[in-house]
Amino acid sequence: MAQKVQTLDETLSDLKKIGKGLLVGETADILGLPADLMGLYYDVRYGETPQGIQSLIDTVGSEALAKKFMGESFPEFGMNLESAGRVMAPGALLTKAIASARLAARLKDTLPPSGGIGDLATETVGVGRMDDVPRTLAENLAMTRADDTGGPKKIGNESVTGEDEFFKDKVDVEARLNVDGTIFSNLINEIAKDGLGIDFTKPKKASEIKEYIETLPKSIFKSRLNAEALESGMFRYLDNNPDEVFKSKDDLLDVASLFKPSINVTVGTLKKKQQIQNDLQNLVNERNQLDPADPRVPVLNDQIKLVEYEKDLYDRRNLMSNESAQRIPVGLGGGQSGNQKALVEEDTVHFIFHGDESDAQLMGKVIETDPNLRTKIDKDFARVEEYFKAVGNTTDLRKLENFKRHGFGFPGYMAHARGVGVKAPNPNNPMKPFNDLVINEVQSNQAGVKEVSLARDNKKLKESIKKLEQKMRLGTISAKDQRTLDLLKRKMNKPVYGDMMTNEKRADVFQIIKEDAKLKTGFFDYSKNRAALTDNATKEFNSLQQAETNLDNVGKTMGPFKEAMFKTDSELNEARTVLTDYRRTKSRIKEDLMKGNNPLINVMDVDYEMPKILASLMNLVEGRKAQQGAPHLDVRDYAKMLEYKGNNMEDFARNFRKLSKERYGFEGDLDPLIDVIGGQRPEKTQQRLENHYRDKDFGMGMGKKSFVRDYDIVDPDMTIDHYEDLTKGVNEGKIDRVDFEKFTSDTGTNYTGMPTYSDYVTVKKAVYGDDAFTNPDLAERTLNYILNDKERKLELNYLKAQAYNKFINHPKIAQDLDSDNILEIATRLEDLRKRQPDFTQLTDSQKIEFEKIQQDFETDFDIVPSELFLKRGKGDPGSILQEISKEVMEQWMSGRGNQKPRIYAIQGRTKYNSKKDELTTNIPRIAKSFFKGDKATFDRDEYLDAFDRSSDIDSLAVYLTTNIAKNELSNAMYPLNAMIAKKNLMNMEQSIKHLEEVRDAAVDRVQEANRRIEEYDANNDRTQILNDLKSKLPDDLKDSLDVVIRHQEGIEKLNENPAFSSSKQATELMVHQIINQARKLGYDRVVFPNVESYLKAGRTSEPIKRKAYGDPVNKVPYNFAIGSNVTDSLKKYGSSYTTQPTYKAFKKGMVTQANQPVPPSEVNFGQQSRQNPVEDDMFRIIDLNDKEAAKKSTLKIPRMAKGGILNRFRKAS
Repeated sequence: MAQKVQTLDETLSDLKKIGKGLLVGETADILGLPADLMGLYYDVRYGETPQGIQSLIDTVGSEALAKKFMGESFPEFGMNLESAGRVMAPGALLTKAIASARLAARLKDTLPPSGGIGDLATETVGVGRMDDVPRTLAENLAMTRADDTGGPKKIGNESVTGEDEFFKDKVDVEARLNVDGTIFSNLINEIAKDGLGIDFTKPKKASEIKEYIETLPKSIFKSRLNAEALESGMFRYLDNNPDEVFKSKDDLLDVASLFKPSINVTVGTLKKKQQIQNDLQNLVNERNQLDPADPRVPVLNDQIKLVEYEKDLYDRRNLMSNESAQRIPVGLGGGQSGNQKALVEEDTVHFIFHGDESDAQLMGKVIETDPNLRTKIDKDFARVEEYFKAVGNTTDLRKLENFKRHGFGFPGYMAHARGVGVKAPNPNNPMKPFNDLVINEVQSNQAGVKEVSLARDNKKLKESIKKLEQKMRLGTISAKDQRTLDLLKRKMNKPVYGDMMTNEKRADVFQIIKEDAKLKTGFFDYSKNRAALTDNATKEFNSLQQAETNLDNVGKTMGPFKEAMFKTDSELNEARTVLTDYRRTKSRIKEDLMKGNNPLINVMDVDYEMPKILASLMNLVEGRKAQQGAPHLDVRDYAKMLEYKGNNMEDFARNFRKLSKERYGFEGDLDPLIDVIGGQRPEKTQQRLENHYRDKDFGMGMGKKSFVRDYDIVDPDMTIDHYEDLTKGVNEGKIDRVDFEKFTSDTGTNYTGMPTYSDYVTVKKAVYGDDAFTNPDLAERTLNYILNDKERKLELNYLKAQAYNKFINHPKIAQDLDSDNILEIATRLEDLRKRQPDFTQLTDSQKIEFEKIQQDFETDFDIVPSELFLKRGKGDPGSILQEISKEVMEQWMSGRGNQKPRIYAIQGRTKYNSKKDELTTNIPRIAKSFFKGDKATFDRDEYLDAFDRSSDIDSLAVYLTTNIAKNELSNAMYPLNAMIAKKNLMNMEQSIKHLEEVRDAAVDRVQEANRRIEEYDANNDRTQILNDLKSKLPDDLKDSLDVVIRHQEGIEKLNENPAFSSSKQATELMVHQIINQARKLGYDRVVFPNVESYLKAGRTSEPIKRKAYGDPVNKVPYNFAIGSNVTDSLKKYGSSYTTQPTYKAFKKGMVTQANQPVPPSEVNFGQQSRQNPVEDDMFRIIDLNDKEAAKKSTLKIPRMAKGGILNRFRKAS
């Protein structure tokens, strides 16, 4: 039998598949090489790889990346063309060699299989198998040609049954929207598979293709295709270009993929975060113990980079942002609402759904900067960007906005979900409780805005409104039609956050350029000529930026040195002035914080469940670094306080310091409101003036957040209030012994061992509930404490500045600083600062290097903080510093009638004494117990009296001495910086002068480039040319042009475009990913709460109304987030899905103050007030160990659900 000859199209398709496998395979091999080498090192050295490292290899090793890029349906040795390309990749040889060597290392003490090590290595990467080839629509359908009736041309077949497969095992690689392919484009998949069943043996017009898709039989399958064809902009493109000819499915695939989104799902847990921190520390320690020439060092460096990348997700991207938000209450006796975190949580899990940097671009794509490397799409998009730069008269396109990010730092943020790990009773095996993931929040605010934006762009809905409005004008509209018109117009009102840059708008933008070129309005040529000028201006501006960066880096290098030279006198004056100014203005500022109809104390932060000003002043905002600092208040807050009446915030931002000075009448350069309270100059206020922060530890088993800084409590009243509630929490069983010890013992991270702001917040929430700070009295009291606490810190700063000034000018200290040893240490510090001018950006290895410099300086200068008071020699630095500190304290008190500074809390800390089984307040030369026995007691007066009697001159001097030694000498390295400045000041100033000349020349070139643009604009009436274009465009294109122009001109900004078109679709996608990831995390079940519990977590008081309960209407708050949309999604899991009216979790065991163990006990999780709740008002559970969930959770789902907002209005339209 003769073999069928392959067509040219089939041959090209095969080559394309081989090329795809080659490209993906080589990319995966290169990117995964560091992780593979890491595994090789451990297997050869130790015979096995640690689980943590192996987990990393399984994630970012070459084999894992290849599977992510190509999918498990294309194994490396599979019988398909993509797999053939993968094997041909040169990197595959090295990858296989590493795999073989790893196996050999692991099996060195065992016999290999009969086929040898090579065969075994092959087994580990997948045995080839013939994939089942699914039947295509083209094979199922008999292709027909146009009939002779004059009706629509049939280019495919309209007998599609439309059976929908929601879960899919295999999808085309082009259709994948994330690296592992668990989310895919149904539209792209069907086109890639068989061109939607369209017969492309003859070219087809765009209008024919659109008509074919729209006339498919009604089905879920068609609904999904329609929804995505609309959202992706493909329908709009076909509408805009009805006569464009498509010769193959690849042509159609190009259009469907034009604005293809990326949907990434990043999962973080508190336990994983701590594990990463530990892994990183262990790797760094191991590397630092080796000789730099040791061959293991490069391997360890690669491992460190990989772990640092994961750590960056938690630190810079704020993966665990606001992790205490949206807590479902846990039931206790007497109907109380307990603290979920303290009582039942084993872990916290976040799911972040996001895109990438492309989402902020006008056309949804970051364009290759090198024109020679651009694809056709890149070139087309670059032309669009140049065109619209001219529209907005700018040299750069404005980025799209992204609203309601909830503190997460991921580009293209779309949605998030939060969950907690708990142990739950298992009736079938009481000794093995369920390991459950309970979902606290499903948040997709972007979806609702996208839904309305799509409706506002929809041609059919616009046409329906026009027809109904015409009927209304003619007086022929019926009551039903009037209601429909009102509904449509109301639903199409612009969202409060603004419109989104939908893909339909992008398709219009594409078309506008084509139409402009055809219409010859002149704007096309205008934009092309202006683009050449703006490109030149951009190039010159980039040169200027580089010159300024070079100058800034030298300034950053030189700044600390120059500052150190002049620090002693300038900071003393500054410290004195700011303390005086703050005392004089504090009462007036507090009044301004509290006044008016909308006082700042009443503006709530929903994530932290407290006034925003408190959350900010206590530095709770994730990602805020004290060493970098971030303002506590924003410009709008200042505008309210300073009673600004205008509406030009840019003008206010330029003048708000002047307005503040006029209002409060202070004398110094540091503004008591803007700088001291608002933190607007953090390099001064958060470091120099406060200088009391440490790694934040939220207690209650949470662990440290090294990227967030916490403030010590210095004010005694705030300290006492904190300890009183801590006592209350212990006695009421809301704080157990383990957590109690965390709050009452020195963790070693802070030399003072003082309570902190986060301690204060955590105890208050444990005792009074997560919403404690929504109580106005507590909020105002806390604000008072914070304002007083700042004053205490300013007092300390002034005392410290005086003592440091005297110390650094002491003759013996000046002599010690000139020694050769100190000069050598200063040289090392100078070298480090040259390599990294910004010490807030030190790498982990540089941090260790800096710590070694600090330790050597402390030792050689004889100023080790922990040993300051052991020497007691007359001439050692510690003794000199202590004598000076005592002198400063005496001077302070003598000028104030012998009154001590109100900083009693610095003298000691209440600690748990395990030997005596009691809490003791340790104060110098006095030990007084305030907490005893089973019942904790706290005597405020006795506590204050003990501190007062112990706070003599010597003990106050001890604190001041330790503070200066730790912060000014060791941490800030001011003496060493001053030495470097004296040595290099002349050379550095010459470098600065040269760089300033380079910068000034760049400024001149930028000015000339801008002058040429201004001259071009003056000679060309852009507005007239643009109006001429608008007058000739169709209405839809005109509308889209207006929207983009307003965005470019900064009048009305457009928002990013998330990859789902409605809340229902977002929920469907999120639910499946939550289940998929929960299985990977090792949970037994996923529990979605009932609506009532969800509302309680969100502090929503609006009641649930259902006709099923006898209410006249159905009105369910947050139904879109946790109600019917979730239920519908879960039902897809068949036998794995169950419901129950209530849900119980195990309250964690504890040990009482009397050392009595209390075993875990069952508590109600959430609330249930209905006797016979409907399904949405029940706890809905997926059993991940059930066979159906185990299978479906590994499958792939389409990003588009059926329907959407258009389904709601289909009858109306």
